Amino acid sequence: MDGENHGSNYPYDGQPRHGEGETKVLYAQSKFICLKANFLWVFVISAMGLAQSSSVADSLYAVGHYAAAINAYASIGTSKAQLQVARSYRAQGHYEKAIVTYGHLIKADPHLEIAKFELGKLYLLKEDFHEALLLFQALREKGWQNPEYHYYTALSLQETGNGDEAVTVYQTGIAQDSTHLRSLFQLGKHYVAKRERDSALLFLNRGLYEYDGDVKLINLKALALYNNAEYAACIPLFEKLRELGYQRPHVQEKLAYARFRDWDFHGAKEAYRELAEYRDNTLKANAYMGLSSVYYKEQQLDSAEHYAHEFIKVSTPNLVREYGTLASIARKRGHMEKARTYYQNAQEHDPDNLMWGYQICTITDQMEVGLETKLACYESFVKRFGDTKTGYMVQVAQERISRLKEEIHFTKD
Repeated sequence: MDGENHGSNYPYDGQPRHGEGETKVLYAQSKFICLKANFLWVFVISAMGLAQSSSVADSLYAVGHYAAAINAYASIGTSKAQLQVARSYRAQGHYEKAIVTYGHLIKADPHLEIAKFELGKLYLLKEDFHEALLLFQALREKGWQNPEYHYYTALSLQETGNGDEAVTVYQTGIAQDSTHLRSLFQLGKHYVAKRERDSALLFLNRGLYEYDGDVKLINLKALALYNNAEYAACIPLFEKLRELGYQRPHVQEKLAYARFRDWDFHGAKEAYRELAEYRDNTLKANAYMGLSSVYYKEQQLDSAEHYAHEFIKVSTPNLVREYGTLASIARKRGHMEKARTYYQNAQEHDPDNLMWGYQICTITDQMEVGLETKLACYESFVKRFGDTKTGYMVQVAQERISRLKEEIHFTKD
């Protein structure tokens, strides 16, 4: 019993004991699992940190703290973060830095459409229209179904002087999306400017069908009808613009004139008086002359004369038309001396216009003055304007000279 050893002194023969290999394998596996778990934990922590950094940067960007947002995004380093850096530079007004950042993004990923699209709009903002056109044309070729690409391509074409091509591209964009209001507006605007009433209304009515409260489309439709002298039809549109808060001087002025031409004299005077409340002297002058015209039409000559004088007080130095208006009013009232004075004032401001000289002669001819005075007036007129190509008034004056000479001759006899 003493020579036996059943414990730790049992001789080792170099072979693994029972279960020892399995233990080593299990140990290795557990070590690998631990390492993997640690790696995943580090990755999770890094991702959480990245997400947290991105969230902080986004919050800074959202409240307009762009300088801090740029620093935060720069530490992240992803393409999405770089896109936000470019947007932050643009929001700050650092357009050149934004352009460089967009350029790096596009170079790293030529298929990043959002960077190209935003860079193109930035070039438009900087009025670098040719660079914008190149980007939008490339986007349009690949994204044919995107109406925005057509719209901005057309806008760039307009700015580079290719108006006709721009119209075609706008129409292509509408073919992809018939509800694209900005393209419909641009086409309507184009045809209003060209005084093509039917084409303008075609696109404007389509836009208003989609959104009948769009003040820009309503304004253009009103102008299309106004330019075509459809005053009764345009009045409700101008009134609707005012109801929608679109208070613009041209709306007020055109509404007043349209009411005047539609024989709504009370409404015209009301609109002109509102126009006269603007501080701008040109607007005041137009309002006063409009009021003078309305009162003249109503045969209220005192008021017509009053507002013609008010016009002169605020008008520019060229008062030719206004003196002509005052002369007509005075003549209608039988105040020939006064009318002649106004025509003489008009002639002083517009000496090369034979109309004023002719009117002076005809007024003088109606006055109680001697035949020699009348003759001298006509002869002076013919001497000054006898070579003009507008021969009707000169011809009438020459005929009147002949008759006056006969009258003077027979009077002497």
